[in-house]
Amino acid sequence: MKPTFLLIAVLVAAAFVPGAAVAQADDVLNQTTTETEQPTDCTQWIDNRTAICSVDLEGDVAVLELYSEGTQKVTLTEAMQGDGELARQEFLLTEGHNTIRFSINHASETVGVTIDTGDVLYGKIVEQGGTLVGGPWGVSDAQAAGAGGAVGVAVVTLLLVLKRVYGRDEHAERVA
Repeated sequence: MKPTFLLIAVLVAAAFVPGAAVAQADDVLNQTTTETEQPTDCTQWIDNRTAICSVDLEGDVAVLELYSEGTQKVTLTEAMQGDGELARQEFLLTEGHNTIRFSINHASETVGVTIDTGDVLYGKIVEQGGTLVGGPWGVSDAQAAGAGGAVGVAVVTLLLVLKRVYGRDEHAERVA
């Protein structure tokens, strides 16, 4: 009789536990926050309203992802060593994450970009993406690499099959 009573007591207690958890979850969902959360992926702040999230160089185009806490205008200018005309362009940032593609006249492995927010002129080095073999690869390059790999595997497989069929294998045949 005691095990039956213990089982009933555990079932009754378990019936009340989910109700308490659901009520607590509803309270958490109904809370509102008025603070603006700053993004965690943007670590370089230019000023108190603008941050750099990521910078990459794709050929002769600098790709920047900037975070803005409001609508604002920024001016990007190419920075380089040596003489020549510099590329310069204005962009309108909206609130949140913004991706900017900025053409650079003198693309090399490493170039620089200045970002002018009106209050701050900030310089940023833009480097070529970190690939094992760098280059502006396209779809046809990937297809050619895949076809070359497939042909290589097919040739090696065919050689192994022919070697086995014609008995030119180094391993002796096992007789059990």
